[in-house]
Amino acid sequence: MGVPKYRLVAETLWKEIQESKYSGGGFPSVVALMRRFGVSRATVVRVMDELKKRRLIRSAQGRGTFVTREGALRKIAVLFPETGSSEYYTKIVKTISIQAQRKGYALLFAEIETKDENVRASEAERLARTICENEVSGVIFQPVAHVKAMDAVNRRILSVFDAAGIPVVLCDCDWQRDVSERSGYDVVGVNNFVAGAMLYRHLYEAGARRIHYLTVGDSARSHLDRLRGLSQEHMSLTGTLWPKANVLISHPNDEAVIRRHLRRGHPDAFVCGNDITAAWLMRTLARLGLKVPDDLLVTGFNDVSISWLSSPAITTVRQPTDEIGSLALQRLFERIANPKLPVAEILVNAPLVVRESTTRKRKGK
Repeated sequence: MGVPKYRLVAETLWKEIQESKYSGGGFPSVVALMRRFGVSRATVVRVMDELKKRRLIRSAQGRGTFVTREGALRKIAVLFPETGSSEYYTKIVKTISIQAQRKGYALLFAEIETKDENVRASEAERLARTICENEVSGVIFQPVAHVKAMDAVNRRILSVFDAAGIPVVLCDCDWQRDVSERSGYDVVGVNNFVAGAMLYRHLYEAGARRIHYLTVGDSARSHLDRLRGLSQEHMSLTGTLWPKANVLISHPNDEAVIRRHLRRGHPDAFVCGNDITAAWLMRTLARLGLKVPDDLLVTGFNDVSISWLSSPAITTVRQPTDEIGSLALQRLFERIANPKLPVAEILVNAPLVVRESTTRKRKGK
């Protein structure tokens, strides 16, 4: 059975819209399309309905039919300043790219690979302006993290998109570090609060009682939400407040800092901000003569390749990257179609993956 005639016509016109054939004026009339393709009025009406369903054209009474802004541009942008720091972000971008292409969108990908925080911040702002110059329909933006004054940096970047009238969906987390406030943008990511609580409970049930949190400086909102989850679960299980001394902000490779923290806090478990931090910490602990999991339990976050390649393999939280990427793209299309939609925070659950770094062998085995 062949492809219906109306669909073949629709695909031809869709391709021409992508090639900007109708950007300078109105879209062909029903009669013109009937003559061009040699089809009936009913077929052309089905074609027009299909293109309107895809938000490629619109009709204005008394004025004719026109290509929509979305139809004329057919481009979206992805700005992920932290892509070079973790394969987790690369996986999300890959999902967005594949699905955007399937829907007939070109993808403009802006990536930054530098460890210099000042360069990364300024480059992110420059790329935001470049994205606007390329006239995209919308942007999926992963807020800048691990730089000083990150709230101000993200505010400036988002103001560039707002001034250009370009819809934005935030991926991974909100840019506001104040967990009591919302930024006013759609957000798609995992429920970091629940994930933090889940990690704490797992370590507690594994026998840990002095659970500490390790992260690098200027962490993103997602890390703060995880810490809130840890704190809440600590309160639920112990009836006491989470000690501030149980939070260590340091590079995990800093042997002197880690040694000092171990002597002061005597932790028996660490929740690390991500898998890379956990892997570095285990190396540092080994240099200090401590074994994981015999002496301390260690968890990571994200479930990137280093988590199962490390020895011992790292217990972590798996970020469902395909789901996050799909939902972010879907929400962006919804936001493009209706800019007045209520702001949404779309959070997905992330499963715990238990491995050797939190699994002690039972005595006698």
